[in-house]
Amino acid sequence: MKKIFLFILSALVVWVGVSAIFHVTEGFFPWNIRSHVSIDSRWDMPPLSEEKEKQLNEIFNQKFYYLAKGHQAYVFVSEDDKWVVKFPKFQRYRLNPLLEILPLPGFLAKSRERKRKHKFKEVAWILDSWKIAYEELPEMASLIYVQINPCHQLKGELTLIDKIGFEHQITLSNATLLVQRKAEVFDHYIKRHCKAKDYEPAKKAIKDLVALAKTEYAMGFVEHDQHIDRNMGYSQGKMIHIDPARFIKVPPTSEEGYLKKQVLFKTERLRIWLKIRYPELVDTLDKEIAKLEL
Repeated sequence: MKKIFLFILSALVVWVGVSAIFHVTEGFFPWNIRSHVSIDSRWDMPPLSEEKEKQLNEIFNQKFYYLAKGHQAYVFVSEDDKWVVKFPKFQRYRLNPLLEILPLPGFLAKSRERKRKHKFKEVAWILDSWKIAYEELPEMASLIYVQINPCHQLKGELTLIDKIGFEHQITLSNATLLVQRKAEVFDHYIKRHCKAKDYEPAKKAIKDLVALAKTEYAMGFVEHDQHIDRNMGYSQGKMIHIDPARFIKVPPTSEEGYLKKQVLFKTERLRIWLKIRYPELVDTLDKEIAKLEL
């Protein structure tokens, strides 16, 4: 009985310790950003030019510090505060290791396989979107580089400092990552100007948001993301997608009013937030959407 009690107590201590570490690090561990997705030619990128390779080497030749986590990625900011590097949270898109090896009867094995396929579909959408953003819309996301499959042009390691100060070395050639210019998040921008009673820049931000959606639509793409508050923002004076993880190509047979429908969906949460916090900005949003005819 005493042995059982000690075993349970030890397990509880381990569980509490792991949970505490997970909490203070916000779940970041190097294993969580290690890709389990097979190499696929659909995610091949053009070879790096000498100029691009030199730029990336300069960017990576500094430490990156934990900044935040989103729904799909962990974010690190460079020492010079100019760049961010993002890594997919691959742990979200793979099965629990125990579930992977556990022998299951037929119907449960089929359920596990359906879950595995669903998770792959989710991570594939993110990777497809990163590729679209990098190759087709780099200025709309202020992107410098995206790597999904291994790239042996990148040498050395990237130093990451996690939230509690531990250093981690990431082999660049094998990493799945995105590099972009640092941006000011949309809701921070709105709050900063509204707090100062300076509403014109806030109104312009809303206009820029709708204008960006219109430009992307004209180029054949839309982006399905309602979390504008944290996934859009300003970089070098331009509205960009801070998190370009939900791009899709416009359906060839898209119906009349498709763009307006997409923008209404995209700004649904934003409209509620504005109505509660900054009702004086709601009219600007409604007027900009009303102008959309495509």
